[in-house]
Amino acid sequence: MALLPSVDPEVCAGRGECLFIAPQVFTIEVDVASVIGSGPDELILEAARACPSQAITVIDAQAGAQVHP
Repeated sequence: MALLPSVDPEVCAGRGECLFIAPQVFTIEVDVASVIGSGPDELILEAARACPSQAITVIDAQAGAQVHP
């Protein structure tokens, strides 16, 4: 499976859990996370689940289906 994360900047609290878990995928600038790359599916899902504001959406690129939240 190839997972594609996206961050809703209006919801993101900039806490940094995603950056801590998957620094190759996420960055924080001006207290808002954004996607900067790709990484293992397991880390993308772990980072999305760790987001306290549920600002990260994850899509299965092959199926086009949302897998988180």
